[in-house]
Amino acid sequence: MKNLYNKTILLVLFFYLISFCNAEATSFHVDGGISKVLGEASDSYNMGFSVGLNMFHPVSNNISLGGRFAYNRWTPDVSDLEGVTDVSGSESITEIVPTIRFTNAKPLFFQLGFGYFLWDMDVTIKQKYTRGITTYIITNNWEGSNEEFGLSLGPGLTLGEEESSHFDIFPLYHIIFTEDEATKYFSLNLGVVLYFKNR
Repeated sequence: MKNLYNKTILLVLFFYLISFCNAEATSFHVDGGISKVLGEASDSYNMGFSVGLNMFHPVSNNISLGGRFAYNRWTPDVSDLEGVTDVSGSESITEIVPTIRFTNAKPLFFQLGFGYFLWDMDVTIKQKYTRGITTYIITNNWEGSNEEFGLSLGPGLTLGEEESSHFDIFPLYHIIFTEDEATKYFSLNLGVVLYFKNR
């Protein structure tokens, strides 16, 4: 019940932020890029991908409010394991993050978001071992899901005129407040920005 309550509050905040009707303009960002798990688990996963949708409304000359909805996916790295015969599955994280963007030093910007991260894992690895004349097939499966709050932050660069359709390049560093140790990952994104004047 608590998770449902937290998620509902966050979703209401998210859609409130992206639905400013009195803003002078609206920008929609569709982006894609690479994503990498950091920390102790970094060697366990290959480089992955990230796709996202962002929306921002300027509330002053240097500040925009909005949010980011993104999906990250990684497959397991088994290069250091022996006898692997089959690998399937992946780990993924979905981001729902209300975000503030600062544009004091155009064309550079910095964005900071606090939101909800939905984690899901379903990985199966089969390994073959031979002991004497006996061969063993061992199947390991890791699966689970969780929902936690976290941060996303990073700088960016606008390519083109900000008050028209253009491109953004922006790396993001993500910190999820999981129980034992914070989960961290990095994404490098290239976005196509569609800019609309409201009035």
